[in-house]
Amino acid sequence: MRLCTAIFDFDGTLFDSMPVWKDAGDIYLRSLGIEPLPELREAMRTMSMRQSAQYVQREYGVKLSEDELVSGINRTVEDFYREKAMPKPGVPEFLELLKRAGVRMAVATATDRYLVEMPLKRTGLGRYFEGIFTCTESGHGKDEPHVFRDAANALGGSRESTWVFEDSLFAAETAKRDGFMLAGTPDASEEGQAGLRALSDVFIEDFSAAAEVFAKAGVEIGTGERSKGRAGSGICAAGRAVIIAGADIKDYSAAAALLRPDDFMIYCDSGLRHLEGLAAACGETAASPGLIIGDFDSHERPEASAETIVLPVIKDDTDSFFAAKQAAERGFGEVLMLGCLGGRLDHTLANVSAMLWLRERGVRAFAADGLSDMEIVMPGETALVPDCYPFFSLVTIDGTAEGVSIRGAKYELEDAVIESSFQYAVSNEPLHGRTAEISLRKGRLLLIKDRS
Repeated sequence: MRLCTAIFDFDGTLFDSMPVWKDAGDIYLRSLGIEPLPELREAMRTMSMRQSAQYVQREYGVKLSEDELVSGINRTVEDFYREKAMPKPGVPEFLELLKRAGVRMAVATATDRYLVEMPLKRTGLGRYFEGIFTCTESGHGKDEPHVFRDAANALGGSRESTWVFEDSLFAAETAKRDGFMLAGTPDASEEGQAGLRALSDVFIEDFSAAAEVFAKAGVEIGTGERSKGRAGSGICAAGRAVIIAGADIKDYSAAAALLRPDDFMIYCDSGLRHLEGLAAACGETAASPGLIIGDFDSHERPEASAETIVLPVIKDDTDSFFAAKQAAERGFGEVLMLGCLGGRLDHTLANVSAMLWLRERGVRAFAADGLSDMEIVMPGETALVPDCYPFFSLVTIDGTAEGVSIRGAKYELEDAVIESSFQYAVSNEPLHGRTAEISLRKGRLLLIKDRS
């Protein structure tokens, strides 16, 4: 059993913020001159903010709009999130451990996005999460599994290898019923803690000891040893292969920051010229080749102890495409390509094709050159662009892309068509403080996220 992808509740799990919500509805109604009924807290506990607003309209006859009610309730807790909310003890260290192990993480919460982003940005924890998924934006509370499913789909994890960290029994029951693994986290302000403990696959009393708790339960953190499973199969396949080809790597420190401790390094022919620079940036052990591939027409064949595959000069595959095939055959579930963009345009385009070839076989594929990060978006997926990227572009790479939607960006689309003869989805921008979301129904898109 493995922890490969993780979905964290926000209030009460990551941050000590549940108590502020206990009285938020009562305080707001009293500000309107309305005395709340005793059942208000329990009724709103399972609802999204918009559902709570609808409930107040219906039960109390309040004539304000849903948006006005949501804003009013949020205002009662804004100062707390902006200035006071802090992560629970041990949370930052545990998130760092997960990141180093290659675990992909997201937040799924009933709290509105802008409130969540305040303490995540202030404390620096936002860097650990690839997306924030809210009940308000999904249109469903945590009594339904939509927000958990949205997060899991974006992270690319199966439910069997995705762990939901929850402190609320009703939300935990929803996730568990939908097939997710459950890590219960105690919160004294939440009811049903005994039931949560009984329901959980793992129960975390203290995040400072979370790694030990998982180890005692026989749960391995990260992608671990290679297997023949493929992404999305329900088996957490290999760790990650990193293919290093011969195009320029302008900043070895930036490239090293993308690497993980368990990466399997595949050097392709002239990509060996980057070995010294990467070793200086991240250490000889981390940069050490696991596999060397090439016809060695552009770099001399090394005298190395690593496994080496010598290819003929006359062949169909480029060295990097052959490396991509090797990564898939060896069971890796994810591939990062460095030194594969820029330089000769024909090689760049061939490497984009290699990314598409990998995605068609269930292997997640990414490329980076220091200026931009690239990935393939497949039908039914949701790709994320945090606002740390100033620009992003979408290019259809195999004809027509249909049902293209872009949300949370300066230029939004809904159920649009992009044709290879008219590539108009170029140079978009995530909205400030938002994560842009991209999806499509048919075709394949190349997502280019600009770092400049």
